[in-house]
Amino acid sequence: MKTFDYIAPLSKKQLAFLMKISNTTLQFYLNNDWYEELKAIGYKKEKKVLSPLQISFVEEQWGELDYSLLSNNTAYA
Repeated sequence: MKTFDYIAPLSKKQLAFLMKISNTTLQFYLNNDWYEELKAIGYKKEKKVLSPLQISFVEEQWGELDYSLLSNNTAYA
């Protein structure tokens, strides 16, 4: 369960880290499986950062993300 209501924008690299998948696998999901839905909420393939709304959509599709991983890993904080 999340301890906060606000979802911050995340880079694709950060999102892949939270999802515990490779950047390539994330790109496949974003640009193929979920592309039409994400495009409708402002997603662009060339952008490196996803908006809170786009992150929320991904989380609905994937399942809950463990945001504490970001604060525990200085490479992504």
